[in-house]
Amino acid sequence: LAAALPGGVALRVVAPGRARPRPAGEAGPEDWFAAEAAPGAPLRVQGAAPDPQSGRAAAAYARARFPGREVEAAFSPAEAAPPPAWRRAALAALDALAPLASGRARFDGEALRLEGRAFAPAAVREAQAALAAFAETGAETRAAVTMDVATLAERLPLPPELCLGRL
Repeated sequence: LAAALPGGVALRVVAPGRARPRPAGEAGPEDWFAAEAAPGAPLRVQGAAPDPQSGRAAAAYARARFPGREVEAAFSPAEAAPPPAWRRAALAALDALAPLASGRARFDGEALRLEGRAFAPAAVREAQAALAAFAETGAETRAAVTMDVATLAERLPLPPELCLGRL
């Protein structure tokens, strides 16, 4: 078939299996969707979007979930058929990341992974609830969220006796 194509036209066959945003070795995003939040830095959302509208919608949702924070979006068109759960994964990733102090969420087409740091148990529960809702699609979810107790303790007001002792 490839030999019958006119000059300048190439044919590439992609075998069935787990779809990647790009063929191995080609430049481009490794994950279908990724979001990263770091203190004092813009929220970064990126990946291989199914279409330009989906990338814009994910960026708009990020701005809504992280009000007052700059959002840097870098979506490129996918060369492979995106996973059916791409849109739900993008929203769930942002919902899980929003309550955390910092972190990263990634969707590779099979699993949604969350790593991050929180200052309150309620933030961890909210992130877990977002992942649990996404898991109802049948996709795998994984979370590694650390409670930063030392930073939380530093932010708490001192009891009066300790306050006097420090004066």
